[in-house]
Amino acid sequence: MRRDAVFTFLSMDEAMLFIDMVSKRIKGKSLMIKYQKASGNIKVRVSIEGDAAELSLLYDELMRVYKDVKMAKSRGAIRAFDVSIILNRARLSAAIPLDLVVDLLQLMGRRAELRGSKLVVDMDLEDLVSLVERVSEIYKELMNTNVSSQGKRIVAIYSILRGKGVKESIDDLVRHGLLTRYGNTDFLVMTLDYQHSLTRLQSIIEGSG
Repeated sequence: MRRDAVFTFLSMDEAMLFIDMVSKRIKGKSLMIKYQKASGNIKVRVSIEGDAAELSLLYDELMRVYKDVKMAKSRGAIRAFDVSIILNRARLSAAIPLDLVVDLLQLMGRRAELRGSKLVVDMDLEDLVSLVERVSEIYKELMNTNVSSQGKRIVAIYSILRGKGVKESIDDLVRHGLLTRYGNTDFLVMTLDYQHSLTRLQSIIEGSG
């Protein structure tokens, strides 16, 4: 059995994001995707094949992707982006913990929280992707440093908020007492637990510490 579904988008960028996401989420399945411009819009026709049960599941997945893409491109104060869309768009230099991005955005005074597989924020997808890419670049630099995994989180946040390089950020955090050497080694660890470090970091950024 075969079933066709047609989806309408306002821009080619939106349509291409949908096509890319569908191709990745329905790998190995029998599907055909075509698109055409019509009356100022972009129409994407997706043809899927399978038995009745498979078609129902595949169609539901198509609708989830369509909803995610539309939400990602919607105009409004608060947006909910599926994590897969963010990671799909971002050119990552190194893997990063997404909850770090939430902590960073909150310290920037923005609304941000993870709700299951969605990141709810008050910023555009393009700006969010750029921020994720920047964090990833810093994490790549941190791979060759003697800093603990939790310490790297603090360094990345401080580096972005202060607009400083990794080495300078590490030196500053040691000076502020947030990072310290472990015993007689050159390995740097946090002097406080992560949440208290974030509170201390916020006071430093705000100029009161």
